[in-house]
Amino acid sequence: MWKALEQKYNTKEAGKKKYACSRFFNYKMSKNVSVVVQTQDLQMIVHEIIFEGIQVDEQIQVAAIIDKLWNSWKEFQEGLRHKKSQLSIVNLMTRLQIEEEARKQDKKNEALANNKHANHTNNHQDNGNANGNDAKK
Repeated sequence: MWKALEQKYNTKEAGKKKYACSRFFNYKMSKNVSVVVQTQDLQMIVHEIIFEGIQVDEQIQVAAIIDKLWNSWKEFQEGLRHKKSQLSIVNLMTRLQIEEEARKQDKKNEALANNKHANHTNNHQDNGNANGNDAKK
């Protein structure tokens, strides 16, 4: 009976380890959620793996996170991969946060510029029509 219980729980433990590792390897980042939040989610999975008794090297974690970034972050990924010095999780998180904020700001600035251009074009057309320069002439 003891052996049967031991085998049952050893099988359960092995299943937990495999499940946690599988979640880490198969994790896909969504464009609808912050990169920083998703990186924190990945770190939670790593902590589960470590809790199950499997050591996960920090550089493996860093490389995995970099590889899981969206395709639109390709240039940023390449910059991180070609760094001479090793990157810690804390440094990576800081860089991701800075990059994400910069990208948000760029989108806002681009939207404002497009809006101003559209307003300028509409105002210019309206002024032209008010001066009798209507296309129906």
